[in-house]
Amino acid sequence: MPKTGLAYCMAAVYNYNPSTGVITYSDGGYIGRLVRVNIKKNDNNDNDWYGDNVVGETDNEFGGGTVELEVGEILVQAAEDFFGLTVQALTGDDAITGVTDADAKAIIYKAAGAVPYVGLGTVITERVKGTGESSYVGVVLTKCQLTPPNTEATTKGQTIDWQNVTVNGQVFRDDQADPVWKIESSPLSTMAQALAFVRHFLNIPDPAQSNG
Repeated sequence: MPKTGLAYCMAAVYNYNPSTGVITYSDGGYIGRLVRVNIKKNDNNDNDWYGDNVVGETDNEFGGGTVELEVGEILVQAAEDFFGLTVQALTGDDAITGVTDADAKAIIYKAAGAVPYVGLGTVITERVKGTGESSYVGVVLTKCQLTPPNTEATTKGQTIDWQNVTVNGQVFRDDQADPVWKIESSPLSTMAQALAFVRHFLNIPDPAQSNG
């Protein structure tokens, strides 16, 4: 089915216990408002076996991939949880004269910061053939590592040039005995179901249910 839209960019910290072989996710939440996603599986063409002047065998096992996210912004909590950045509240001894917002913070990019592994999830909207109606597909990448983004901006002209943030990351197979790298739902009739699908795998509570 043709894709017509995209919504939600969620992540959760990936945890693997080698003694039990169990994978869990924690500290789940939103990265920011999602504009575009591009998930690529590495091409295995360079792992072909040739015989009699033709490709006789090839290896189709997943060997890694990349993900590119285009978002409107990266939320401060996401910067700390999913990108390994240090967030420092500007209060007490860290207060800065002239900075008066109560929730002001410094986001610190350390040269040797540790970037965590995360699970990543989103929802793709598709058009159902011949009906004019939409369906929704939940997509989960089970193990990724996102790179803190570059800083790029241009000045405002006569009209606003909307500028987004591009986040790149590596996609890995997870660590379970039968490794997985991506999970997708079948097309679902509502966005709520697709969100429930993603939240289930990444262990992210539904804010609506959490608030009663």
